[in-house]
Amino acid sequence: MQALIASAASAGTTVQALVVSLGGLAGVFATLFAFWLLITVSLRLSRGRPGSSAPSGTPPRP
Repeated sequence: MQALIASAASAGTTVQALVVSLGGLAGVFATLFAFWLLITVSLRLSRGRPGSSAPSGTPPRP
């Protein structure tokens, strides 16, 4: 990782811009994955609890 940063620091401005853009894009997808994981885990934990508003796959009893 240090070598990548050092080579990007000594590269031209176009390569530096490309590295920053790719890093930002990776950060966006990492954030999206973290939120997806958080939502998935919270939905799985809330299923089956009485009074839960999360969809459980079975219709509520009248």
